[in-house]
Amino acid sequence: KKHKVMEAERQTFLWGSRESDGTVSCPGAVANGVPEATANEIFDQMTSFASYAFNKSHAAAYAYLAYQTAYLKCHYFPQYMAALMTSVLSNTPKLMEYIALCEEYGMAVCRPDVNVSDMGFTVGSKGIHFGLLAVKGLGKGVISQVIQERQEHGLYHSFLDFCERMVQLDVGKRTVDNLIRCGALDGLGHNRREMLMCYEQIMDAQAGSSRTLIQGQMDLFGQGSAMPESVPIPKMEEFPPNQLLRMEKELTGMYLSGHPLGHLQWCRKLLRLPELKELQDEKDGTGTSVLCMLQSVKPHVARNGEKMCFLTLEDLSGTMEAVVFPILYAQRNGMLEPEQVLLIHGKISARDGENSILCNELQPGEQIRQLLDGRQLCIKLRSDDAKRQKAVTELCRCHPGETRVCFYLTDLRRYVASRRIAGVELTAPFWDALCRIVPEDYVGMVPATNGKMSANTKNEGKAP
Repeated sequence: KKHKVMEAERQTFLWGSRESDGTVSCPGAVANGVPEATANEIFDQMTSFASYAFNKSHAAAYAYLAYQTAYLKCHYFPQYMAALMTSVLSNTPKLMEYIALCEEYGMAVCRPDVNVSDMGFTVGSKGIHFGLLAVKGLGKGVISQVIQERQEHGLYHSFLDFCERMVQLDVGKRTVDNLIRCGALDGLGHNRREMLMCYEQIMDAQAGSSRTLIQGQMDLFGQGSAMPESVPIPKMEEFPPNQLLRMEKELTGMYLSGHPLGHLQWCRKLLRLPELKELQDEKDGTGTSVLCMLQSVKPHVARNGEKMCFLTLEDLSGTMEAVVFPILYAQRNGMLEPEQVLLIHGKISARDGENSILCNELQPGEQIRQLLDGRQLCIKLRSDDAKRQKAVTELCRCHPGETRVCFYLTDLRRYVASRRIAGVELTAPFWDALCRIVPEDYVGMVPATNGKMSANTKNEGKAP
């Protein structure tokens, strides 16, 4: 596959080679009676093959495997994706990519649950359940114990019940702590703050009770002392959403019950900003704007002694590297903190098969809303789609605001505005409701003044 190495061998292939003492180590094709032109043609064919080619048996096997997996993905999507994600349990970037694909197809990936989850990813009634083996700090042995206990003695019906059974299995507190933090015990009647505040006390009480019973020490009434039910679980307010997400990220490498970018996704989609995964295929020098979260910052000193940095960015589709040069770094280094949501403007740098972003500007993520100002909402529809026209109009009138609305009639290839819609307020609920009427690809923002725009007042049944 290395063209330079192949080309260096052409001379030897044609004319042969000799050792340092003059003996012939390879006679070459010409010396063996092959015409020079023919030998060159044969070598050209080998060079072309080396670029990337399979023999027929190899190609047939790959084609057959591609057909099988395509069939499974089409007809058994949940089962196929569950198996695929199980095969990359330790590869967080790949897991993120596949989970994003599931969500794109409308298939939910549920957080871990001790009453449902297995070792790997499995298919359930509510979607695909996260595999416990993908949770950090949980070994295969302890997960097997948790699952086997559930299978042999029934579901864990409360947090106290779970702690009691873990003590009997000699499962450590660290395991219980990790299961609480990743959300695997959320279905046992208490929030994560409440469970984290008292699980050690409950397990200590149960362990002490078990030791007492083993030693045969009974109290006056013949009961074991300090059963776990005697340990009160105080009612407490749950941790803030961002802290819950941070716990999940620490234990699984990703956010499961949401994402810090989640509340701004509707803005990103409405503005047609790309995800990081899409930027991996962009050409060098392509301008771009992206909404992302800052995963990490690596300071660096340039050759001239000025400070700059390298960023690792993250969104729901994956991760990507970015570079902040000295001038911009001096202006914006105060906002470069992990987990900060950013709106980045820059251009693509494609080197060594990997794309990164050269940053021209950094802004707080919330400023993405300002990109909506001075534009109008545009919705694609056919001029004869009266049902959708009516539904969109009613929805817009239920969300009055300042943003103008226009329609692009795909069959007539022209823009029109409806006098029945004064304006709308762009919000996440409005976006969600609108995308239940028309596909999100049919919705976007265009400049507020468009020369092709006309107010439509005639033939109301055919145009908005």
